[in-house]
Amino acid sequence: MKILLIILFCLSTHSCFSQFYLGYTENEVRDQIEASSPHKQIKKNFILQGGFSLIWEESNWTSVVYFNNKNISDLYVLIPNDANVLNYLIERFNKDFYIVSDTYWRRYSNGKVYKIELVYSKTARQYVFSIMFFNSQKSQIDDLKY
Repeated sequence: MKILLIILFCLSTHSCFSQFYLGYTENEVRDQIEASSPHKQIKKNFILQGGFSLIWEESNWTSVVYFNNKNISDLYVLIPNDANVLNYLIERFNKDFYIVSDTYWRRYSNGKVYKIELVYSKTARQYVFSIMFFNSQKSQIDDLKY
């Protein structure tokens, strides 16, 4: 039973590594979520600074995708459910991506460079992963609502 749970956990984490949901429209992100997790409840929030976010729960974390005023996703946030998930994601990022520091990774994929940072969010009161394009000038994570 324990091995089955580990296998299911690993399979569920595959989607967060294969797709960061950046550079897409709302409909494209919704289509990708629906393809990987049919009937997933997706909540839409509007942001005071402009734009909006989509939020949905996975088995081990919460995903939040932020969209700019042009309806293009420019920030993806992973909020682990507990310390075990946080540690597992750090291990996966260390294994699969270029390590810049203990809390900062880069991923090179299809001519794009992604910046992955582990930051403490005062809003969420926990550590979250902030994922964006390398040259992004996105606001601080605590300026955003999730």
